[in-house]
Amino acid sequence: TVLAALGALYVNGYDVNWRALSPAGARFVKLPLYPWQREYYWNETSAGALDRLGRTEHPLLGSRVSSPTPSWEHDLGRPSISYLADHVIEEAIVFPAAGYIEQGLAMASLLDGGQASYTLEDLSFLRPLVFPTLKDPIVRATFDRSAREFHIYGQTDDETDSWTLHAMGRVLALPPPRTGAESLAEVKERIRESVDVGELYDRLAAYGLAYGPHFRTIRNLMRNGAEILAELEVIQGPSEELEAYRLHPALLDGAIQTLVGAIGQGKLQESTYLPAGVGRVVFHAGSGAPLWAHGRVIDQSSDGFEGDLILYRADGSIAAEIRGIRCKALHTKKLTPEERLESRSYGLAWEVKPLSETDQRVGDCLLFAANPDASKELAAALEAIGAKVRTLDAQSLTDVIAARKLIDESPRLRAIVFMGESKPSADDAVSDLGEAKRLLRLAQALEGQDAGDDSPRLFVVTSLAQPLPGSQTVNMAHAALIGLARTIAGENPNLKCTAVDVDPLDENRGLLARQILSDDPETEVALRGDERRVQRLVPAAALRQEDGEVETRTVSATSVQAFRLSRGTENRLESLRFEEAPRPAPAAGEIEIEIKAAALNFKDVLKVLGMLPAKALEGSYHGAELGMEAAGVVTAVGEGVTAYKVGDELMGSFKGSFSSHVRVPVDRLLAMRKPSSLTFEEAASVPVIFMTAYYALHDIARLKAGETVLIHAAAGGVGLAAIQVAKSIGARILVTSGSEAKRDYLRTLGVEQVFDSRSLEFADGVLKSTGGRGVDVVLNSIAGETLVKSLEVTAPFGRFVEIGKRDIVENARLPLLPFNKNLLFAAIDLDRLMAEQPSAIRELLAQIWDRFEHGDLRPTPVTVFPLHEASDAFRFMAQSKQTGKIVLSFADPARVEVVPAEVEKKLIQPNATYMVTGGFSGFGLNAARWLAQQGAENLVLVSRSGAASSEARRAVTALEAQGVNVMSVAADVSVEADVAAMMARIDLELPPLRGVMHSAAVLDDTVLSGLTDERFDAVYRPKAVGAWNLHRMTRNAPL
Repeated sequence: TVLAALGALYVNGYDVNWRALSPAGARFVKLPLYPWQREYYWNETSAGALDRLGRTEHPLLGSRVSSPTPSWEHDLGRPSISYLADHVIEEAIVFPAAGYIEQGLAMASLLDGGQASYTLEDLSFLRPLVFPTLKDPIVRATFDRSAREFHIYGQTDDETDSWTLHAMGRVLALPPPRTGAESLAEVKERIRESVDVGELYDRLAAYGLAYGPHFRTIRNLMRNGAEILAELEVIQGPSEELEAYRLHPALLDGAIQTLVGAIGQGKLQESTYLPAGVGRVVFHAGSGAPLWAHGRVIDQSSDGFEGDLILYRADGSIAAEIRGIRCKALHTKKLTPEERLESRSYGLAWEVKPLSETDQRVGDCLLFAANPDASKELAAALEAIGAKVRTLDAQSLTDVIAARKLIDESPRLRAIVFMGESKPSADDAVSDLGEAKRLLRLAQALEGQDAGDDSPRLFVVTSLAQPLPGSQTVNMAHAALIGLARTIAGENPNLKCTAVDVDPLDENRGLLARQILSDDPETEVALRGDERRVQRLVPAAALRQEDGEVETRTVSATSVQAFRLSRGTENRLESLRFEEAPRPAPAAGEIEIEIKAAALNFKDVLKVLGMLPAKALEGSYHGAELGMEAAGVVTAVGEGVTAYKVGDELMGSFKGSFSSHVRVPVDRLLAMRKPSSLTFEEAASVPVIFMTAYYALHDIARLKAGETVLIHAAAGGVGLAAIQVAKSIGARILVTSGSEAKRDYLRTLGVEQVFDSRSLEFADGVLKSTGGRGVDVVLNSIAGETLVKSLEVTAPFGRFVEIGKRDIVENARLPLLPFNKNLLFAAIDLDRLMAEQPSAIRELLAQIWDRFEHGDLRPTPVTVFPLHEASDAFRFMAQSKQTGKIVLSFADPARVEVVPAEVEKKLIQPNATYMVTGGFSGFGLNAARWLAQQGAENLVLVSRSGAASSEARRAVTALEAQGVNVMSVAADVSVEADVAAMMARIDLELPPLRGVMHSAAVLDDTVLSGLTDERFDAVYRPKAVGAWNLHRMTRNAPL
C-alpha cells in the first residue's frame, strides 16, 4: 500500500512530508497499557529479550546462543552453581564428569521434550576442565541434530578465543530397552556389610580426590564382594534448585565414588582416578532425586577400573542406569610433603636477554671507585659511546658528599656508577663491610633525589657476586652490595638502582657501558663476555634442574642387576632415562630373557610425548609400557619349564622390551626362536611389522595373486614388510611415501608405481595406473583426507585395511557412499590382538618364522642406535627420518647411565646431631621443637647467653622430657673462635652433626637515612658473618 511504501522509505532514511499525507494534522498516540497493569508493550525480538534478560535454560547449560546448531553458553562462576568449587582434584577445582552427563541429558530433554526416558551413548571425557585461578571458565554445549552428537567445550583464557573440547557423546532417538535391574528392596536385602564412609573419603583423598562438603554425598555405604550400595544425600546451597536437574552432578559423582568402595583396601594403586568415558546412560523420568546407588565393579587393572551403576529414587523407582563407566588412573607421581612444598616454591633464574639497541640514551656519568685505576676501562668504554665521565674516589667522604652538588650542576648526568673492588673473595670477605658502608654513604648522600625520566640512575657494579649457572665461585665480598642495592631500590625508587654483576677478567667493557647508558627497566643484570642475563621468577624444580641439583645421580648399567627405560615425569623425549629395576628370579612356569636388541615403534614415541589417548591403549597387551618387540637370550628358567633352556635365542613381543631383562610366563609367551641367519638387531625388527603386514594382507584382506594393492607410507617398517608379503603372494603393488628420497628407495625395490603420500594427487595416479578401476586392497595408516580418497580409489569388492589409530580414536566420520561398491572396511590393532587372541599371534609368528627360514621374507633396513643414545633414536623416529626400522642395541651397557633405585631416607635421623642458633626463643625454639617431633634425639641450642634465662631453661627441660639430649651453648657465632670451640665440643660429646638451622638474628629496623655503621654491624654480623663462620666450620660435616 501507499502507507506501507511511505513507511519503508522513512525507515530507510528518506525525508517524508507527513503533512501532505494528513493536511488536517495528526498526533502521536501512545500504545495502550495492559489491563490493570501500568506497563508498556515491548516491541522486541526473542534474541533481544534473551540478551537483555539472560534467561538460563539449565543451571549447567546456561542460555541459548545464536548458532546454526542448537548451542548453549554459560559462565561457571554463577552463584547458583557455586557447589562446583567443592569438586577438588589434586588441589584444583575440576568440572565433574557427572556434570557432562547432566548437560547431555538436559540437551536431550530440551530438544526432544515429552519423552519419558532419554539415552546417552559413547560418552568420552577427553580432557579435564580445570578452573583457572583468576577467572571462571565458560562452557559451550552444541548439539548436531543429524548425527545426534553433542560436544561440550570450555574456554579458560580471556586472551585467546580458543575453545577446548572436553566431552562428547550421542543421544539416541529410539526409546531405551526395558530395564532388567533388580528392585531396590532386593538389593538392600542382599547387600548388608557396612563400610566406613569416613575411611572411603580418606582413601579418595589419598588418591588426590579431596572433595568439599557438596561432593561428599554418601551417607551410608554397604558392600557385598564387588557390589556396593550407597544412600546419598545432596547438600543444597541457598540458591540451588534441585528440581532443575535430571541427575544432580553432586549426587551422580557420589554414586561414581562408591565404585572405589567396592574395591577392597590395597587393591588400587595410590593414583588419581578420573572418569574417562561411559558406555550408556539411561535416564527414566520421575519425581524426586536419586537417593540410592547400586554399583558393581566389572573390570579392574593397573590402569583403572570399570563398573555399572543403578540409581534409585526414594520410592524405589529406577532413576538412571549407567553402564560401562570407565575410571582411569592418571599415573601421576604422588608427592611427599616436601615435594608438594617445592611444587609451590619459586626461585630466581638467570635468563639470556640481549640489550635493546633502541633503549640507548646519551649523557654524562659519575663513576665512584675505591680503586680509580680499576675504573679506567669502564670510563674509556663510556667515553667511546659519547658520555662525559668524571671519576670520584668512593673512599673519600668529601667526594661522596660532593655527589649531590655535582648532580644539581650537571643537567646531562644520566648515571651514577658505584664500582666495587674486583679483588677475589677471601675467607674474611664477609666480615669486611668497607665497601657496603661506602655504598650506604653514597645512597644517603643521594637521599631525596628528584624523580623524572632524565634524572640520573644509580648503578652498583659487582664482580662475580651473582651465582650464575655453572659458576664455580661467588665473590662473597660483594654479596652485601647486592642486598644493599635492593634496599636502595625499595626505599628510594627515584634512583632506579640497578645491580650489574660482571666478570673482572672480561677485558671488553663495551656491554657494561651500553647497559649503563640505557633505559632498560631491569634492576638486576649479569654480564659475562658478550652475553647478558636477567633474573626471572621460575618454579623451584626448574631452578634446581638448571643448577644441576636435580636428583639424577647415575651409575653405570654394569653396576646394577637390571634396568629399564623410563619416560620420566615430563612428556618430552629429553626426559627419557634408564632407571634401576628389580630382577627377581623367575617364578614357576616363567623364563627370564636378557634383551640384546629392542625395536622402536611409533606408538612408543607417542607414549613418551603423551600424545596417545587413553582409548588407544584400552584393552591392549602392552598398555602404557615402553617397548613392544625385542630379541634376546634365555638366562634363567622357573620350575616346571621344559620347552626352553638357558641359552635359547628368542625374538618376539615382550612387555617392557626396553629393559635389560624381562620375565614372561611360558603360557603367555609371544615369541619364536631366532633364525640363525639373523643378527639380534635384525631379529628385534621383525615381529611387529611382519605380523601386522601378514595379518592385514593375508588373513584379513585375503590378497590374491594378480590383484592390486595400495600400500601407504610404504618406506616405514610395516610398509616395507607389506611389500615383501604382497610380492610373495604375487600381487601388483602401488605405494606412497612422504619424501623424494624415500620414494627413490622404493623404486629400487621394483615397485611399479610410487606416489606422494602428502598430496591427494596420488588418487589420480592410482586411477590412471589401474585404468580407472582402482585397487583391490588398501593398506592405510594415514589419517584424514587420505583415508577418504583411498576409499574412493578402492575397486568394487575391494578391501580396505586400516592400521592407523588417529581417526579411530577421534571417532572420525567415514563416508558411506563408496561402500555402494561392496567394499569391506577392517581396522586391525596388533596390540589388542596380542591381548585377546594370543593363539592367533603364535600362529602368525610360526608362519613368519617358516617364511624367513625358507628365504621368502628378509629383514627390512635397520638403523641401529646404541642404548645410551635412546633419546636420539626416539627423536629420529619422531621426525620420520628412518627407512625401515629403528633398533636399540644393548651390546655396550657400560656406556649407559642408570638412575639407581630410590632408597627411602628420613630427613631427620635419630643417631645424629642438629644445631639451632638462636635456639632458646622465638623461631629458633619452634625449630628445635619441630626437630624433636621429627625424631631428632640430639640437639645443640646456641645463643650468646646460652640457657641463662628461666624461659630458656624451661624450654630445655621440656625437650629433655621428650627424650632429647640437649647441649646448651653460650657462643657468638659471628666470632670464629667461638664457633670453632663449639664444633670441637660437639665432635667430642655428640654423634655427627647432620644439620644446622641458623636462626640467630638481631632485629633493628630503620630506614637507610637513619642507618649508622654501628647499627649496620649489629644486625649484619650475627646473621651474615655467623652464617659464613658456620659454613666454613662445617665443610667436612655430613650435613
